[in-house]
Amino acid sequence: NVIADITNMAGTMQKIISSAAIGAFLRSTKMDQLVWKHRIYEAVMNRNKDLKEIDDQRQSRFGKWYYEGDGRKRFSTLPSYNALEKPYGQLHRKGREAIQLIEQSRWSDALSALKEMEQSSLEFMRLMDALEKEANNAAAQLALTAAQETSGAAELF
Repeated sequence: NVIADITNMAGTMQKIISSAAIGAFLRSTKMDQLVWKHRIYEAVMNRNKDLKEIDDQRQSRFGKWYYEGDGRKRFSTLPSYNALEKPYGQLHRKGREAIQLIEQSRWSDALSALKEMEQSSLEFMRLMDALEKEANNAAAQLALTAAQETSGAAELF
């Protein structure tokens, strides 16, 4: 019984720690996107930004996490994870496009690109919140399964 109680407590702590880590990473990623958008607006306002200085979607911390890192390994089976690629890519494409259009003095088209960037950003943020919930639910299920398996093993003794 003592082993089962310790195992249950460990599972609960694992869930809490995992949830906090997932949440912290996803919130920092949302902040990264806000900073990225700020750089786009700064480039639009100053009209002097080289596009090479602005990360594309695969070079950012989120891009690396999403396309080749832990995100892909741990969360690629979750619906929100897979839905993130479209608004994330659109966010980056439209931001970069707006800068190019400003350089061509195509103000109306640049404004349209910025609006599309913002719409994609809102969808990205919504999906990030959904991903956090899905990831926490998945982590809770794993912790529960592990606790049940360990509890069953403890009963053998």
